[in-house]
Amino acid sequence: MEHRRYESMDKVTKHHILLLGGTGICGTIFARAALEVGHKLTLYVRTPSKIPEDLSSNANLSVFQGELQDAEGLKKAAACGADIFISLAGPTLGRREGTVCPPEMSRVKKKD
Repeated sequence: MEHRRYESMDKVTKHHILLLGGTGICGTIFARAALEVGHKLTLYVRTPSKIPEDLSSNANLSVFQGELQDAEGLKKAAACGADIFISLAGPTLGRREGTVCPPEMSRVKKKD
């Protein structure tokens, strides 16, 4: 059975996605797939230098640098115009501390 990754990319609804955790393994895989089908992607990352070159050079990618506990930084990122929010953030590899969605995110309100 032949695997077809995308039958028709023309039929994919394009979105602007705000992604937390875009430099980890899952985040990088997700970011590549989202950009490949034409979505606009905004990453909120702790360390922008961890973003692979093939992603950072993509015109549909923008980056906010900040910590998950920084409520003001998260508000700025949330104001990017994204219509979808995804968090793949978690503890740094090899560490147990951290949280997937910090309490600061509950204080970030979508603008109407």
